[in-house]
Amino acid sequence: MFSFLRKKESRPDLSAVLALDDTAFVRVVLNSTTIGPPGAWLMTAVGYENLGPMLSASQYFADRNRDINLPKTLDSFIRFILNSIDKHSGDEIASRRLMWFFQAALIKRATERGIDQTDLKNTIAEIWICLAKGCGLLPTALAENQLWSASEKEWFSHVTDGNAGISYCLNHMMPKALRKHPSVQAFADSENVFLNVFF
Repeated sequence: MFSFLRKKESRPDLSAVLALDDTAFVRVVLNSTTIGPPGAWLMTAVGYENLGPMLSASQYFADRNRDINLPKTLDSFIRFILNSIDKHSGDEIASRRLMWFFQAALIKRATERGIDQTDLKNTIAEIWICLAKGCGLLPTALAENQLWSASEKEWFSHVTDGNAGISYCLNHMMPKALRKHPSVQAFADSENVFLNVFF
């Protein structure tokens, strides 16, 4: 899963995935998600939960200072992350953090593009079930992790066990529109997790 952390000249141009049609793009994101173990899904979930504030801050400062070259859209943010990975190629911790943000941004883009398309919604649900399984490793898997700061972990500070981690992902992180999906409901039932389909 870390193969794209190779030197730039020896890896493909990953920004090319942004040119794919929605079906192909969502399939690529599913494959890049499921190839990892549950620990990778948790790291992606942490990246995803911190992605919103990062995007908002980037857009805010870009709007107010045109001299600062910051991304204003999700696609430009994905390209920005890839460029940052190149700049931090000698720093494994920074590169891994950026990798999780990259994967999280791809999932956000796939979700936005596929959630309202009937033929893609099953795939989006499958991706989110992976993230929920990753959150099932909370809180122990994140407690001593050195990649994330205390403020970045704060989103999950209330999670006391794996069941609560899964619930947080499904009921707070995942878009509400997916909570009635049969696959999501079946997974929640298998984990004895209540799904709030109303709020």
